[in-house]
Amino acid sequence: VIGAALIFKSILAIIWALIVFNILRVITLSVYLNTNYRIFHYFNKWDTKLLISQIKYTYPLGFANIVNKIGSRIDKFILAAYFTVSDFAVYSISQYRIPVVNLIFPSVSNVIIPQITKYQTEGKIKEVISLWHKLIVSLAVVTIPSMIYFFLIAEELIVFLYTDSFIDAVPLYRII
Repeated sequence: VIGAALIFKSILAIIWALIVFNILRVITLSVYLNTNYRIFHYFNKWDTKLLISQIKYTYPLGFANIVNKIGSRIDKFILAAYFTVSDFAVYSISQYRIPVVNLIFPSVSNVIIPQITKYQTEGKIKEVISLWHKLIVSLAVVTIPSMIYFFLIAEELIVFLYTDSFIDAVPLYRII
């Protein structure tokens, strides 16, 4: 992938390099599985109707995953292709998140969401709404003050962590 980027200097070349790399991974994995576990021996025993129904079921999920992977990384490819190294560095620094918020969101959600699901299946809609409001309030109590704090100290924080050279990252950091 890096070779394609350096040689062709094109986003399309990078995407093709990723495709070729993943095809080679699939071929290597297939050869390994067939050599060690004789996995292809079991293919002729499959019910094709069930296989086709599984593919129809998982196709949208797989396609959504592909789109998600491309979408989550395409900004870096565009920056690498069309902007300078310093622009890429500024963008990379502005992408850092507030650590406390990144720890609290999954923790609170992992505790409350199963309970919400349980109440939903039991038909207890008032409890679902109550827990949902508690989730929103508990996350807002942490998120809003920390966002305001880091918004206000963004310039000092960037200068302290990365020197004056990256002062251009402050407005992007505040937005992101």
